[in-house]
Amino acid sequence: MLVGRVSHNVVAPTKHPGLAGAKLLMISFDDGSPLLLATDAVGAGEGDRVVVATGSHAVGIVAPETPTDAVVVGILD
Repeated sequence: MLVGRVSHNVVAPTKHPGLAGAKLLMISFDDGSPLLLATDAVGAGEGDRVVVATGSHAVGIVAPETPTDAVVVGILD
């Protein structure tokens, strides 16, 4: 699990069919780590601090056929 901030929404006119209807977010980190592209599962928006699940744990959160390895699973207050 990682904690980061949504820097912006990503618009992709052509996506894998498993991502149809999925919202993609670019996540930034305070420690200067590289940006991370994540699938949104909770309705996060720009500027929100979020919790991101990565790896094989992330795949089961959205749907098994969704090609992702990072999913936003929580919004921090």
